[in-house]
Formats: sequence, structure tokens, C-alpha cells
Amino acid sequence: MAWRGLLKWVAPCPEGRARFACRVKQLAAPTTDALVLMLFGEIDLRNCFEMQLWVESHRAERVVLDLSFVEFMAACGARRLVEVQDTFRRRGSELRVVVTNNPIPDRMLRLAGRFELFDSVVEAFR
Repeated sequence: MAWRGLLKWVAPCPEGRARFACRVKQLAAPTTDALVLMLFGEIDLRNCFEMQLWVESHRAERVVLDLSFVEFMAACGARRLVEVQDTFRRRGSELRVVVTNNPIPDRMLRLAGRFELFDSVVEAFR
């Protein structure tokens, strides 16, 4: 996968009360402007708004949100991701969500009914 060498860390995670952890990678390929955002931990009522603002603060043609290591997702987390998807569409950006066989975000986002879910970051870039 040629894109692997093009990924680099570009942004810090939010500080403070967040109970989720995150990492950001930017894809610096000549053909597309893309980011990989990775969330870890729990997305619940205490941090879902902060998570939404953090994800929406990133701008790229394609944003891949990797939820493979999310340990808990409340309904408000899925709702906030629907709003993130709407925001990205208005910007002309594409949001792709990776769950890598993680039943927690997989089930919640399938119930939301608005996401095409991917099994890997590589698949999300195809």
C-alpha cells in the first residue's frame, strides 16, 4: 500500500475532560487530500459533543474515522456522527467510517442507518 508512507501525525487530541483518546494522520498523496482520525475509549453523553466538535474541526476532501478501538458508544455518539456526516457533506467532504469487526460502533451506526461501514482503513481509501 503506497499510501502508508504518506501518513503522518498532524494534530493533538483534545485536552481536558474527554474520556476518549484520539490520533490524527494526514494523507499527503498528490491525488487526494485525506485524513485518518482514530478514536479510542468511550463515546458517551459526557463527551459526545466534544467528540463531534473535534472531528468537525478537521478539514479534508476525505476523512476516514477509525472507530475500531472504541469500547463503548452511546446513542448520542451515533447521533453526533450523523451530524458530523451532514456537516462534511455540506462542505463537499466525504466521511468514511471504519469499525474493523468491532460490534460496539458497528451495531450503533447500523441502527443509525446512514453510514457505509468499512473493515479497514485501506478499504476506506479504495
